[in-house]
Parts: sequence; structure tokens; C-alpha cells
Amino acid sequence: MDTLASLDDAEVERLKEIPAQLASDPQKAAKELRVQAGRITTLGRSLAAAEKALSDEALEAIKVLASDAAAKTKAAQVAAAMNFNDDPLDGIGEPVWRALWEAARRYSTDAIPDTEFPATDAENAVCVLCQQPLAEYAKDRLERFEKFVRDDSAQQATKATAALTTAVTALDRLDLQGEGTREQMKDVEALDANVFQSVRDQLATLLRRLRAVKLAYESGNWSFETPEALNDVGDHLVALIKTLGLRAAEIDKSADATERKRLTDELAELKAREWLATVLGDVKEHVSRLADISKLKKAIAETRTNAITTKSKELAKLYVTDQLRNAFADEIKKMQQGVRRLNVELVAAEGKYGRTFYRVQLVGASNAQVVTIVSEGEHRCIALAGFLSELATETTKSTVVFDDPVTSLDHHWRGCFAQRLVEEAADRQAIVFTHDIVFLHDLLSGAEQLKVPIELRRVQSNRNNSGFVDDKLPWIAQKTLPRIDELEHRVRATQNDYNNQNDDVYERDIFAVYGDIRATVERAIEEHFFRGVIVRHKDYISLSNLKKVTAMTTTHCERLQTLFKRCCDITSAHDRASLRSFGVPTPGNALDDLDELRKLVVEIKAEQKLVV
Repeated sequence: MDTLASLDDAEVERLKEIPAQLASDPQKAAKELRVQAGRITTLGRSLAAAEKALSDEALEAIKVLASDAAAKTKAAQVAAAMNFNDDPLDGIGEPVWRALWEAARRYSTDAIPDTEFPATDAENAVCVLCQQPLAEYAKDRLERFEKFVRDDSAQQATKATAALTTAVTALDRLDLQGEGTREQMKDVEALDANVFQSVRDQLATLLRRLRAVKLAYESGNWSFETPEALNDVGDHLVALIKTLGLRAAEIDKSADATERKRLTDELAELKAREWLATVLGDVKEHVSRLADISKLKKAIAETRTNAITTKSKELAKLYVTDQLRNAFADEIKKMQQGVRRLNVELVAAEGKYGRTFYRVQLVGASNAQVVTIVSEGEHRCIALAGFLSELATETTKSTVVFDDPVTSLDHHWRGCFAQRLVEEAADRQAIVFTHDIVFLHDLLSGAEQLKVPIELRRVQSNRNNSGFVDDKLPWIAQKTLPRIDELEHRVRATQNDYNNQNDDVYERDIFAVYGDIRATVERAIEEHFFRGVIVRHKDYISLSNLKKVTAMTTTHCERLQTLFKRCCDITSAHDRASLRSFGVPTPGNALDDLDELRKLVVEIKAEQKLVV
């Protein structure tokens, strides 16, 4: 440790050198090479465009345009001389004269609208240029001018001259001497002097060709000799661009190269040794503690409890494990609908410090992790089976409490577990807290089938406190007769508003009562008239009471239908026309309707008792 914590002069120097070596950014260097390649690519495109525009073929085409323009201009001049030889001024038909004439045309359109140029028809016609009255000879001259301009030879001369001007002007767009070109040439020079010389010679030739065309256009003398031939430098530039790309790719690879990793590892080692010198005392103290720990571990190894654990496992297997495993297998079989896709068993796991553990595993796949295979619902179902199997090993019949045990279970598993709870409740008290009405109906149905007594309680809370317990179930879980009792109480509560003529409050309350009466009629049909043959929330049809349905007569149906229609007419489920007369039932009417429903239930129950 003393040797590691001390650095010699060479190692101290390396601590300074390595960070500088690693400071160069390979990604930045590769990016700069690609940018340089992009600039040379732009140079190559500019040269290619200039070579095409100033090639021998292109120059020959411009000369043809110049020759055509000269010939057509000459023809126009001859025509002008023939028509205007006697006029006082020369140069008619020349470009300067033509520009003056077109300017006069545009001015005439603004100054004398709706009159064809030249405006010579009116008696008081004036010249649009000097604005002096036009004599007859002046009118004749203007008309001859316009006829000449409209003549085919003059128009052809104009078109040929415009085509030549367009061709020469297009050469001005070639960027052969701009700042960008100079920067691009610097990139080429830095990479390859020979390619740079070839490109510079090519640029010089292109510039000489461009100047020759410009001088010929300005002087009108197109008899110049084409400057020396152009060279093909495009391939040289493409080779440079490819070289830059390869270099950038190599630099990208070198970012994770072995040498860079070696430098990084060396720097980390030197820094670690430098840091070690600052904590050397603490490290030596820790080494001493490690020696003490080693001695303690050796002592612990000499006092292992595996003998106790082995004996515990032997006793557990003899007196506990087999019984628990068999109980678990029975519970899984009872809940087979819930774990129908799994074949699981309970096995003894590794013991530790005299304690014995058990785990659930897949039959035939002991290495598989059950928790990673089963769904949340399957996991809960297996856990419930494990809990119930532990109950089977208990000799006491103590109360068991379940708080929402069917969370995450689908309706198949809910029904299966409800049936299992009812079976368990036959031997011990079982308390179940749930807010799941479907599960509640499954418990009620199972208790009725197995003749297991069941008590229902409701736990409520108000704004300030919680935990109020009563035996009145929520409305949605109540049966028909308790509902009728509650509705009668609500009707009597409306009597005060009815007597005091609080019509809005009374009507709202009585309409709500009739809405619940209608729902209670439906519950009565399900519970009493059809005797639970078809029940909502159940996934099966019970045929045991089917013959009881025969006690229902046409009279019963008509009375039920009359009462149900009355509820539908009165309830506020639909908005009524405000101008339509409507009789609001009195509390007495509501009590009569509830009495009628109670009578129907009592009568049908009496009739069904007679059905054997």
C-alpha cells in the first residue's frame, strides 16, 4: 500500500500529459473533415457548371446567337434605311432609338388612354415626346415608325438580340471569384498541391473564356479565338472528397480505439493512486478490520446451525409438510376453475437457522418462477388457496376476516371463491368486507344453496365520522319487501311538503319515489314472480324454482303492467311538455300503489307455496 500510494517524477508528469492527449475531440475533428469535404463538393459543382457554360460547344452556341442577332439587326437596319432615308436623323431602328420608341409607347398609353399608339387620328393630335401639334408629315413619319417596329424583320432582330443578351447575362451568375470559391480553394491547397494547381489553372482558363465573351458582347466583335482547352479536374476533386470521408470514418473508429482506452485506464490508475495517498491511514485501519472480520467468519463457521435446521426439516416433513401439502392440493382442486391453466404444488424450501420454509412451484417445472408466469388474479387465487390450506392445519375454529378478497379476480374466480367461503363458514365464523355487489350476490346464493346462515350489515360514514353499522343494506342490494318499507317511509316524509303546498320540492321527491317504485317492480319480478330463475349478476340460470313460475296468472301480469306503466308515466326520467296537463300523485296515491305492489308480492308468494 505504501508503494501504491507514492508516485515517482515520471508518473507525476504522466498525470499532466494524459489529459492533454485525451482533450482532443475525435468527433469534432471528424465533423470538421466532413464540413471540408462539403465545401470541396460545392467547388466541384461550381466548376462543373462553369465548364458546361463556357465549354467549346457553349461558346460556339453563343457565337451563333451573336451572328444571328447581327444578321437580323442588319436586315432591320436595311429596312429602316429604305423607309427612313429621307428623314432628318440617322440611326432609326438602332437599339437606342428602339428604346426611345418603346418609352414613348408606354407614356402614350398613360397620357392618351383608349387610343392606339401612335395617336395621330385626332385633328389636334400632339407628339407624346415634344408635345407639339403634329403636322401631316409628322403623323406620316410616326405611322411609318410604328409600321417599321411591327415589321417582322425588326421583331426578329429584337428577339435575336434578347436571346444573345440572356445567354451572356447568364454567365454573370457563375461564381468563379467569390469569397466562397477562395475558401474552397484553400481547402484544396491544404490537402493536395498538385490538385490545387490543376484547379487554379482550370479557373484561370474559365475566367479568360468569360472575359473573351464579355469583350465580344461589348464590342460586337465575335471573331475571338477560343482560349486554351479546359482540363477535367472533377475526378481529382471527387478523389479528395472520398479521402476526407475515409479519414473522418477512421477518426470515428479511433474514438473507441485500444490506445484511447489504454490512456483512459492509465489516467484512472494514476488518479486512484494519488487519491490513495490522502486516505492511506484509513485504508490501513480498514485492512485491520477486515482481518478481524475474517476471524469472526471463521468462528461463525464453527457454530453453524445446519444440524438444527436438518432436524427441523425432518420434523416438519413428518408432522407438518405432508399435511400442509395435501391441504394445499385440496384447496387448489376446489379452486381449480380459478387456476385452471396452472398445475402447482407446495414443496419444502431451503431452511435457515433452524427455520423451515415452503414455496409454490409448477409441477414439472421446478426452476420456473411462478410469480413471473401467473397473472395478478391467478396469483391472488393461489395465495387464497395457501391461506385456506393453513386453516386446515389449525385445530381451532377461530373466526377469519376477509377484506375485499376478490380484487383483480374475474367473475369465474369470484364465484368459485364465494362458494369456498360459504363452505368454510359452515365450520367457522367468516366475516367478509366487500363493496362488490356481484360478489355479495354470489355469497348469498351459495349460502342459500348450502343452508348456511348469513347476516348482512352495512358500514357507513358521514361527513365527520365513520364506522356506523346497521342492518339496512344499500338500496341496490335490498330485496323487494325492505324496499317497499323504505319507500313507504319516504312517501310519508313528503306529506309535510304536500300539506304546505311546497309544490316544487314535493313534486321532485314524489317523482323520485315513483322512479324507485318502478325499479322495485323489476326487482319483484326477478325475486318473486320468477323466483330467482333468472337473476342479474349471475352467470347461470337456476331451474329448481322454474315450476313456481306457473303460479303467475294473467291477472297478476295485468296488475303489474298497470302499476309499472303508472310509474313510467309519473317518473321524471323524461322531460314533459310544459303545456300538457299532468296530475301529480298525492302521498295517498303513492301509498296505495306501494300497497298494491306489496299485495301482489304476498299473493304470488302464497300461490307459489301451493305449487308442489
